[in-house]
Amino acid sequence: MRCTTSLVRPVCALALLALLAGAIGVRDDTARGVPVAGTTIEALGNFAPAEAAGNEKRHVRADRHRDHRPRHKSRGHEVGAARHGRAGLSGNSAATITGSFTDSCRDFSARSSKDISHVEIQYVDGRVVKDESTTTAVYAIDGGPGDEIDVVKVKSGKTTESFICAGTNGPPTALLEILTPASEAECFTFFESGLFCDQLAARSVWRSSSDFPTEEGSSGSEEAGNLLWGCNRTDGDCSDLTFEFRGTGSSDSDNDLDNWEITFDDGTSASGDWSTNPPANVQHTFDRDQCGATVPLHCVVTLTVTDAAGQSDTDTITMAFIDTTPD
Repeated sequence: MRCTTSLVRPVCALALLALLAGAIGVRDDTARGVPVAGTTIEALGNFAPAEAAGNEKRHVRADRHRDHRPRHKSRGHEVGAARHGRAGLSGNSAATITGSFTDSCRDFSARSSKDISHVEIQYVDGRVVKDESTTTAVYAIDGGPGDEIDVVKVKSGKTTESFICAGTNGPPTALLEILTPASEAECFTFFESGLFCDQLAARSVWRSSSDFPTEEGSSGSEEAGNLLWGCNRTDGDCSDLTFEFRGTGSSDSDNDLDNWEITFDDGTSASGDWSTNPPANVQHTFDRDQCGATVPLHCVVTLTVTDAAGQSDTDTITMAFIDTTPD
């Protein structure tokens, strides 16, 4: 703006003030660049709209910033909630659980798509064990004799699976043996039936009832399958009726023999724990007058073996004592 005379200068000053006031935003039409009547705008005329545009952009950015922050905060909260929700689903949603048994139902292992939180084990002998200490997706049990499992319940997330062991525990097989003479001259078939051994001969061979002839001969002997101890009093002391037995040849398909007992048919017996005191060499002295409760004039020796599942089996040796002293 150019003012050429002193009379016009006051008017120019007022116009300048008006322009400045418009730049600050006093009048909307001036802020939008509308010229005031009676004035001439050159360089200063472009200042007001430029400044206003700058202010407007700053306000827009500020508003955008304010609008953006709440949206960002809200979005972050939603993400956090989603993550929390996923975490919840990871621990409490349905899971896929698999399980298997080995070692005749003594060992069990389970695997889940999520962490396992609870396991209940029901044993064949009636015991129930609950384990809530597990925090992994894999669980395993390594049992021993007597730890046969019936059912296992596994919980993972919202899923509970029951696993029943379909395997069967086989019964044991008892085998009773007695120490006998080795020579055929001292142990031989008695009248085509049964086994006759010299009571005074040295003994070094273990025999079971399967080693005693069972076919009745032409003589009609009733001692088939029996062991007969003959003694000639002229050869030595026939009153010593001490014999040695063993049952360690017994077996069990599950390898879980638990205990044993031998009864001697004279009112006495011997027994023990299979793992700590197996029947490796059980000595017994008979009183022939006390035998005969099962078979007259015979001593029926019976071995009973029992496994950890309570299943048992027996084997017997039937003996008789014959005095061969000539009349």
